[in-house]
Amino acid sequence: MYKTPERMEFTYYSIPSVYTLPPVLIIHKDRFQAFDGNKMVSLAKILQSGQLIIGRSINRSYGIELDSALKTFSNNKNTFAYEGPELSLNLFKMLQAGRIDALPGLPEEAKYLAETIGIREQIMTLAVEENQVNPEASLSYVVCSKNEWGKSAIEKINQVLRAQRPTGKYRAACERWLDPSSLEGYRKLYQDVFLKITE
Repeated sequence: MYKTPERMEFTYYSIPSVYTLPPVLIIHKDRFQAFDGNKMVSLAKILQSGQLIIGRSINRSYGIELDSALKTFSNNKNTFAYEGPELSLNLFKMLQAGRIDALPGLPEEAKYLAETIGIREQIMTLAVEENQVNPEASLSYVVCSKNEWGKSAIEKINQVLRAQRPTGKYRAACERWLDPSSLEGYRKLYQDVFLKITE
């Protein structure tokens, strides 16, 4: 789960439990030119243009920067907000059907869902400018209720994380879903950012 100020009011957070590449925009390859053929885009500018429709989950956080752009610039013409069962999968099917132009998500989520519905070669991801400034957007945490039980549980979880995160086996769980071209950069960030946070 991403860390947000609102969640911090009622939850305890572990040290980072997962390091992912930052959320991206997932698109159908045949729509690449609609994004001006750029592999890095600004979500705020896309929403402001009003030319494309972004699909999103109503209650999901995509990290502070993307959440801010969505909150500031979304309206009922440039955003389709979905709430219901199998959120990511249903949004992905809407993308495939052309009802939305893009959806925010994690790169490994894109690969997994594309493989699940058999369209891996038909989708691509675009880096989002807003996510390039804050490494926090790449960190996920275990959370527990803000009470004595939750505090005790987080202390135990942190012990396990401190022991397991440096292992290749732990890192491999996320690497499985990355494109081979992303591995070198991912491993550098894993070492230089993720493993440095121990408190």
